[in-house]
Amino acid sequence: MIRGASTSLWIPLHSGQRLRIDITLSAKSVEIAAY
Repeated sequence: MIRGASTSLWIPLHSGQRLRIDITLSAKSVEIAAY
């Protein structure tokens, strides 16, 4: 789902954690955080 100029991708990992990728097109930056 794209909300405005940013989108969040949730990728399930084998360890049970989720890899959250926040992409902000306006800032042209990618923040990757593992939870």
